[in-house]
Amino acid sequence: MQKQFALKQSLTAATNARVVSTDTSYACCVLPTVPDPYLIGMKAGCGPPKGIRRSVVTTVRHRILPCPLARMPEAMSTRRDFLSALSNATLSFPDNTAARRMIAGTFGMEDYHRLLLSLYHVAHAVPDSTRLAAARCPDSLPQARQCLEAHALRVAPHAGLLRTDLTASGYAGPAPENTTPDPAAAAYITFNATLAETHPVARLAVIAVMDAISGSFSGNYIAKLLQSLPLRPSQIGFFFRQDDPATRPQPVLDVLEHLPLTAGDWAGMIDAATAAARLYRDVYSSAVAAPAPVDGLRRSA
Repeated sequence: MQKQFALKQSLTAATNARVVSTDTSYACCVLPTVPDPYLIGMKAGCGPPKGIRRSVVTTVRHRILPCPLARMPEAMSTRRDFLSALSNATLSFPDNTAARRMIAGTFGMEDYHRLLLSLYHVAHAVPDSTRLAAARCPDSLPQARQCLEAHALRVAPHAGLLRTDLTASGYAGPAPENTTPDPAAAAYITFNATLAETHPVARLAVIAVMDAISGSFSGNYIAKLLQSLPLRPSQIGFFFRQDDPATRPQPVLDVLEHLPLTAGDWAGMIDAATAAARLYRDVYSSAVAAPAPVDGLRRSA
C-alpha cells in the first residue's frame, strides 16, 4: 500500500508538471493533453492506481521505474509544443485561395503565373536571409550554422526553376526580376530577413514548417493543379523538384532535437513557425488575386 501510494503521488506530481523525457533508461511522464503512448513508470499490462487518470501503459525494462523529474529539462515540454505548432501550421496551410481554387477546378493559367511570380520573389530572397542567419548564429551553436548554410545551398536553385516554369508555361509578361513582389510576398521576405538579424536560430523553425508544408502540399494538391491546367512536368518543375540525395542537408528536426535550446528559445521557435506559416499562406491567397505585373512595378489594388 505504501509503495502504491508513493507511486500515485509521484505520477500525480509528474502529470501536473507536464514534463517528458527521451532518456529511455527512465520512465517518462504523460502530457495530460496528449494521448500518445509515453512511458509512465509502471509495468506493462498494469493499470494505473486508483485515482490516477488512465493512460497507455508500457515500459522499457518491464519493471517499475522512477520518474526522474530532476533530470527532465524544461525545454523538452516546449519542444513538444513546437512540434504541435508545426503540425497545426501544416494542416492549416490548404486554407488559402490558391489551394481552394485548385480543389474546385477553377485555378487558371493566369492564377498559376501570378503564383509563380510571387514564389519567384520569395525564392530569390530566401537564400540570402538564410545565409545571413547562418553568419549571425552564435559560436556555441555550430550545428545550427552548418544546417542553415546547407539549406541556403539547397534552395538557391529554386528561383531558376520558377523562372523556367514561367517561360515554359507561356508566360509573356515582364521578366520576374523586373517586377516587385506583392505585399504578401514582401511581408514574408521581410519577416525572414528580420528574423535572421534578431533571432537567427529561429530561421530553422521556418525551414521546418516550409518543409512540412511543401511535403503536404505537393502530395495532396499538385494532382488537382494538373487536372485544372494543361501542364506538362517540364512546366511545373518547382513543385516536382527533388533534392539531390548526395547534397541533401540533415533534416532540420534532427538538428533541432540536439541543440541546447532553452524554454525561451523554443517559445521563439514556435512564434517564428506560426508566423511564417500564416505569412506563407497569405502569399498563396494574395498571388491569385493580384493584378497583372508591369515592368518595374506591380500595381496594387
